[in-house]
Amino acid sequence: GAVAGPLLWGRLAAFVMRATASMFNPNELALQCYVDDPLMAVRGTPKQRARRFALILLLWSALNFKMSWAKGAKGDKVDWIGATLKYVRSEQGRIVGVSITIMQEKVVAMGVQAATLTASEWVPRTGLKEFAGLGSWVGSVVPAMRPYCQMLWAAANSRPQGRESNSH
Repeated sequence: GAVAGPLLWGRLAAFVMRATASMFNPNELALQCYVDDPLMAVRGTPKQRARRFALILLLWSALNFKMSWAKGAKGDKVDWIGATLKYVRSEQGRIVGVSITIMQEKVVAMGVQAATLTASEWVPRTGLKEFAGLGSWVGSVVPAMRPYCQMLWAAANSRPQGRESNSH
């Protein structure tokens, strides 16, 4: 990414992902980029997957798209943006889904923040916004959580009424 130009980086990343996706049929590749962490599911035989992956890396290299090889992972189970994604297979070995496990440190952080928020009668806006931020991250990985995060953001950004102050 580019610290000084997040909007420019977002446009560049979107272009690279679209250019990559355009090289394949939709049933050959699924591609997602979260900020600056690309994730792809390449379908086919092992030989087809290796060829498709090589073509992707060739394109990205030709575009001078920098990769953090140390963060890279490949296989049926990968860690991505704080979660572990793993193929779920049937008894016959066919992929039937993907399981998502939130990494323990994220779960602990949310638990600590939730305990802090519920420990008193008043919930500080800053604490609620921090908790909503973590919840939004969870919602980016587990879409079913998004509506709950939206309610937290609405509460954190509502106008104070009655005895409330701007900090609570």
